[in-house]
Amino acid sequence: MKKLIIFLFQILLLNCAMEQEVTVVRNIPNVDKKSILFVDFDNSSLGSKKADWDGLKRAIPSMILTDFQTFGTFRPITEADRIRALKEVSLAQKGVLDETGLKIGKLLGAEYLFSGSFTEFNGNLSVSAKVVRIETGESVSSISKNGPTETVLSPPERSIIKKTSLGLLSQMNYNLTTKEVDFITNKIETKNLQAAINNYKGEMILETVELKKNTFSSSEILELRKEAKNSFKVALQEDPDYEKAQKNLSRIVSLLPPTF
Repeated sequence: MKKLIIFLFQILLLNCAMEQEVTVVRNIPNVDKKSILFVDFDNSSLGSKKADWDGLKRAIPSMILTDFQTFGTFRPITEADRIRALKEVSLAQKGVLDETGLKIGKLLGAEYLFSGSFTEFNGNLSVSAKVVRIETGESVSSISKNGPTETVLSPPERSIIKKTSLGLLSQMNYNLTTKEVDFITNKIETKNLQAAINNYKGEMILETVELKKNTFSSSEILELRKEAKNSFKVALQEDPDYEKAQKNLSRIVSLLPPTF
């Protein structure tokens, strides 16, 4: 009975978390917000430790898209709709070409596609990102930023991700006020890079399960979900206050038998 109560409480927390909205700096009516779809960034890192950075494939675009959403003029495609579209075009977690991303965007009725790549080499990280108008395939904003890998997330004023977010918005002719820049800059998901990498590694594993559920056995699905759970737990070990990892851990616990 105690385990059942804990289980139901975790589901309640998850549902409450899903209903929370992002605080925005510009109150634009929902009908005027531009819908935008992101695809995982390409990991172009070099060396034997390339896979160590795979979590950034999802972390970088997700965090930048959160900044876009915080600005108030963009409405990200929901996770459920994104997965549905990925299934329909038979894509797995192997990276997505721009042409395929445009196809997904059209399928979902999105107005913009957000894509890019990153390279980590010898303690430095370079990010290239762009926003494309789906209807025409025209690039409306593109930027490249680089710096020490340790500054991917913080300090805020040196964060590679924040510089990329603000640079893209500026190129789209959004004249951000100093107050708006400060608000977006200081809204940080986590300051711990390894926490972010592990959290988003877990998210990508769960998406892989959803995309390939029909090809996996029940035991394979269970093992992958356990792997995702471990990733979220490691993220929380790195940053116990990491709210997104806390929510993801609650989410995965609801998908696993109580004994796991």
